[in-house]
Amino acid sequence: MELWRGFPARLSASTGRRGIAYDRLGFGGSAPRSDRPTADFIAEEAERHFPEVREGLGIGRFVAFGHSVGGGIAVNCASRFADACEALITESA
Repeated sequence: MELWRGFPARLSASTGRRGIAYDRLGFGGSAPRSDRPTADFIAEEAERHFPEVREGLGIGRFVAFGHSVGGGIAVNCASRFADACEALITESA
């Protein structure tokens, strides 16, 4: 999240939508991983972890946004939950 600085808050304010930004396990300010990511870790994020985030935070409809590997995760989340995904945005610098 440090890399993004105030971008998530500015994006939420400018769109009038609630924003949730998080670091994947083992990256940024998150807890370290105790295992190696699998070869399918991008799909695994959408299949295993994103549903936990959605349920825990009460997220219904959503816009998926991701940068770099996060963009791949966003694509997987949008595909897996297409009925709830309003839009998909990927970005690369």
